[in-house]
Amino acid sequence: MKSFIITILVFLSAPLSYLQAQENKEIIQTAHRLSPKLQTLYQSNQLPNTLRIKVSDSKSFLTWSELHGPSLSVISFHKKDSSVLLIGQVNQANFQKLLQCEHLQFIDLGLRPALEERENDLTGFRVNRVSLLHSKYPELNGAGLNVSVKEGAFDKNDIDFRGRVPQFNNFPSINTTHATDMASLIAGGGNSSPLGKGVAWKSNLFTASFANLFPDDTDELLSRGISVQNHSYGVGIENYYGIETQAYDEQCNQYPSILHVFSAGNAGNQASQEGTYAGIEGFANLTAQFKMSKNTLSVGEIDAQNNITMLSSRGPAYDGRVKPEVVAYGGEGSSESAALVSGISLLIQQAYQDEYAELPTSSLVKAALINSAEDLGRAAVDYEYGFGKVNALEAVESIKNQSFIQGSILSQEEKIYTIEVPAGSKLLKVTLVWNDSVTEIDAPQALVNDLDISLQNVNTSENWLPWSLSNYPHPDSLRKNAVRRADHLNNIEQITLEFPEAGTYQIKIKGFEIQTTSQTFSVVYSYQTQAAWVYPTSSDFLRANREIQLEWTGISTAEQGVIELKYTEGDTWHFLGNVEDVSQGKYIDLLPDTLALIQLRVRSASAMLTSDVITVTQPIIPRVGFDCPEELLLYWKPIAGVASYEVFTMGEQYLESYTTVSDTLLVIDKSQVHDVYFALAPVFEDETPKGLTINYTFQSLDCYIRTLLLLDIVNDTIRLDLQLGTAYGLASVALQRKENDEFKTIQTLQSPQDVRLLLGDNSPQPYRNVYRIELNNAQGQKYYSNEVEAFYIPKNEYYLFPNPAKTGETVVLIDEIDAVEHIVIYNSQGIKLREFEISEVFKEIDTDDLMPGLYFLYLSNSSGKLSVKRLVVL
Repeated sequence: MKSFIITILVFLSAPLSYLQAQENKEIIQTAHRLSPKLQTLYQSNQLPNTLRIKVSDSKSFLTWSELHGPSLSVISFHKKDSSVLLIGQVNQANFQKLLQCEHLQFIDLGLRPALEERENDLTGFRVNRVSLLHSKYPELNGAGLNVSVKEGAFDKNDIDFRGRVPQFNNFPSINTTHATDMASLIAGGGNSSPLGKGVAWKSNLFTASFANLFPDDTDELLSRGISVQNHSYGVGIENYYGIETQAYDEQCNQYPSILHVFSAGNAGNQASQEGTYAGIEGFANLTAQFKMSKNTLSVGEIDAQNNITMLSSRGPAYDGRVKPEVVAYGGEGSSESAALVSGISLLIQQAYQDEYAELPTSSLVKAALINSAEDLGRAAVDYEYGFGKVNALEAVESIKNQSFIQGSILSQEEKIYTIEVPAGSKLLKVTLVWNDSVTEIDAPQALVNDLDISLQNVNTSENWLPWSLSNYPHPDSLRKNAVRRADHLNNIEQITLEFPEAGTYQIKIKGFEIQTTSQTFSVVYSYQTQAAWVYPTSSDFLRANREIQLEWTGISTAEQGVIELKYTEGDTWHFLGNVEDVSQGKYIDLLPDTLALIQLRVRSASAMLTSDVITVTQPIIPRVGFDCPEELLLYWKPIAGVASYEVFTMGEQYLESYTTVSDTLLVIDKSQVHDVYFALAPVFEDETPKGLTINYTFQSLDCYIRTLLLLDIVNDTIRLDLQLGTAYGLASVALQRKENDEFKTIQTLQSPQDVRLLLGDNSPQPYRNVYRIELNNAQGQKYYSNEVEAFYIPKNEYYLFPNPAKTGETVVLIDEIDAVEHIVIYNSQGIKLREFEISEVFKEIDTDDLMPGLYFLYLSNSSGKLSVKRLVVL
């Protein structure tokens, strides 16, 4: 909210008329009480008819509203919190009055479609092979692992985190949308919708504050078992080895299993103002000195087409080291990229822990991420993409296939490890990573212990050195391609070899210069051998009639091909389209407009790849027909070809099956359920993805009644607009008017069929009328709506309200045809006390100077015609 106020203040620096200035001043003063969307609507004179408000005390607000407030209709109170009200009949004028209420705490939009939670942008799941990993290894879900999101607190009550926030009873009261988004990407449980499912969706979530930029207490991290901490924030471009940098490097050595994942930053088009690379635009612009740490991981952002985004921060680090080490899809910044990699890191840890019953070192996790990354940008490594785009599946499989080495080495010692490279390998890649010792604050070079890696073909004795970049402070040098040479700067070294000969190779690790007793290290190696279908997979949520990008990898021959589709109930492959070059690995197509199980394949003269069985679905959104004290009615749109539907409600952590029905509505006995969240899925062979989850108490529905609003007064008839959640089970609807403190029925509709009904009172009482709706269901139960007020003033009639009034209380003269222009006030002795001109339908009269007693108000119009009204002041 602070940033919004700053924006308005800048705007006010431009010339404004006095009225404009006053209006904007009021917005500034009340901005903390308006939701951002409402602020925009207010300024553009597009206020909605209904609003939801939070007040300090509902009784005090109602008293204020009746005495001083605008002509608003209170539609309903929140069931769990009487200080939250839904109000109607909102316009620009009475909204201005509402802003003056001292009991008001916050105003937000009122009636609107209720779509629970936010939905993650799952593009990154495709781009970074998370979907493929989930499909191939569904048992890898982060269960038993703990991750910390360091920034503002996330929303602990988000149903996607249900039962997985160990700090729940000792948690910050204020949360942020950004932190909630990061936590959702990492570990969302998919309860809000299939799109709310995070990478490590069964892991436990902790929060930590970035008010302290130093690492969290090591003992506390250990006691909580936190193995990954996500840092999606920055403080501006900084280029030096600082106190925080040193602290993070030190903690990674004290606690070798923790991996700190940092967003690179969103300053990619800027230049550093300090250090070796000062003034070089587009380089060395990571947004914090703690991101210069050697033993953590920094992540840059790419888009869905694998291009580095303009704002993604680039390396090198202050001393020329490679930063960021990897990139991932972001969508809205490198924050999301880091969160995605944090989730993938948890799955790598789980794969290792399942096999070895302990957590891996962070150097091994980093080596797996870096070695499996798909090269983008300039060949091998560069300062924009680092070592490439994270590939979740290959990173995990390097652990599952035991394609790694861990060891310890002394200074000048050499260790040799032998691997066998199979025939048909497309790319041999070997990556060395170690957690280096801390160096001095502001040291010109961060590296302390220097290891070297080399690769040798045993059969031919040919040797290869790691790739190394020029770190000379000039744009041309920083853009140069990497060359093979010994690296004495980075604690990450990588060797790649395209289409290696089959046979025996030796990986050689040497302790070139080690200043401590010894140095531990991790090596991961891989060799691509086969093509694979990448997207979509069986774990993806695919909506009918949506365009998607099909992906595959590993077809090296550039040739034409075709895309085909098969429904699983048949054996026929249907032609979808031609592919100009199957080696590009991509094709955009439209999914069928139906609920179906399908397979896709790409076929060319020399290759053929087939997808998993994929579910194409039409997500169902349950709606609330009525929400009565004892019963709840859910209903939904039918899907062609579906015979039954499974209804889910929230369990301790995840959605659980409640019942299966063949109808498209369900009456639920509320005593038999213990949660307010429900979702639906069509029953269709295999498990079908659920639709959006709703909270039935947030549907602006009081039993059957959604809203009762005053519509208008036409030809002396007061018309009201009634909207029901459903007409199911209703025997009658009656409009009632209050007379002498009792409600009497003035109109009845039998067995209504529509959910919107127009009701009317063609003989209203003069002045104030109070209405309500009485509903009768088939079982004889009665339900009542909120009360709605309507003021009816016959022509040439005027009313004072309140009357009697207390001294100092504002009295309103209600004048239906807006005829009164002049008022004179006399006391009971006939002495004239005040005379004034007045306009508008509701005319306010100040009583501050009136002592208790009887007064006469002489009212006149432009023609001088008079009417006299008595006013009693108490």
